[in-house]
Amino acid sequence: MQVEFLDDEPPAGHRDLPQPAAHPARRAVIALLCLAVAALVAVVLVNRDHSASRRAAASSGAATGVPATGAVPSAAPAVADGVLGAALDLGGTDLDVLDAVASGAHLYLLLHSIRDDAVLVRALLLSTRQPNWSVTLGDVPFNALPFLHLVADPSGARLWIVSEGTEPAPVRVVATAGPARGPDVAVPATVYDTAVLAGHLYLATSAGVMDVVPGAQHAVALAGRTGLVTAIAADPARNRLLALDATSPVHVLAVTPGRGVRGAATLPSIGVSSIAVVAGSIWLGGYSDTGSVVVRLAPAALTPVQVSPVSALTGPGTRVVAGHADLFVTSGAAPAAQGWCVDGRDGSVLASWTGLAGPLSSAGGRVFALTDSGVRVAAPGDCRG
Repeated sequence: MQVEFLDDEPPAGHRDLPQPAAHPARRAVIALLCLAVAALVAVVLVNRDHSASRRAAASSGAATGVPATGAVPSAAPAVADGVLGAALDLGGTDLDVLDAVASGAHLYLLLHSIRDDAVLVRALLLSTRQPNWSVTLGDVPFNALPFLHLVADPSGARLWIVSEGTEPAPVRVVATAGPARGPDVAVPATVYDTAVLAGHLYLATSAGVMDVVPGAQHAVALAGRTGLVTAIAADPARNRLLALDATSPVHVLAVTPGRGVRGAATLPSIGVSSIAVVAGSIWLGGYSDTGSVVVRLAPAALTPVQVSPVSALTGPGTRVVAGHADLFVTSGAAPAAQGWCVDGRDGSVLASWTGLAGPLSSAGGRVFALTDSGVRVAAPGDCRG
């Protein structure tokens, strides 16, 4: 398989924004919805998978020895399937895990109680892996459950519960101090992805990039492009966010807090895509009708400079999500393993897992995986998470 990156100039007169990632199987559904919308609004977005989303792109850059045409490595690296431990105790036997994210000293769970037909957020202490506190959300329609996504503020101050890929729905807020339910945030658009920077929740939506200021009850659209934005990621070391629009060709957008969104680069060969920043490196995952690819982008030009060997293992539905030090890659359509841990610096494959039903997340040097049987912890290995 080969994917070409053309040397198109960045679009003139536009601004910047940013993704991720984490709900593999669930994001697959959302990706499909994103594809449908993108196909209607733009030209060709072949399904943005939130569990099935990642692309076919290649690289350019003599410094890394990658050809300008960006040939994807044909030989798949040999990586033994990793071991996932027993499911964690969630504090109840009637609980269905909708999402899970590790952050700071906690593993946060978004749960649906089958017995009470209620949605709740529960925190598990990483040190003991035992439930610490819970907050019931209530007023969540049953048909919204597959689209709910849990987002943690790295500062530890709050959690957001976002409904992705559905009709406009409020963002629900939980303050971890207390803990207590906070006021909902109204969002006048459909949300496709989220990112957090300096306590602000940024939304990739059908109406551009929106900002949720801490304590605000309304999301505010940032100045710049107002079209569909499908992915966004925080780049804290550079005080910006990066995003991807739903055009063909795809544009990388740069978002600077207080300065709006501008177009930064053009990726004409990319199909459905996601973006993540880990350890200062920018990674983009995508796929098209010719295959899937995971590539590193240059920080300034935001053009491909390196192809990760994991590209030879993934398939349609490829998605990249930032861990603490490493990159997580998932693909619902992969022939064998469904999730990989990739070195965030050089793209080498460190570990792989099968049986995933949701996101990979990490904190405290441990990797947590959502499976059909609940949340499980990966056995220690080369992946730092």
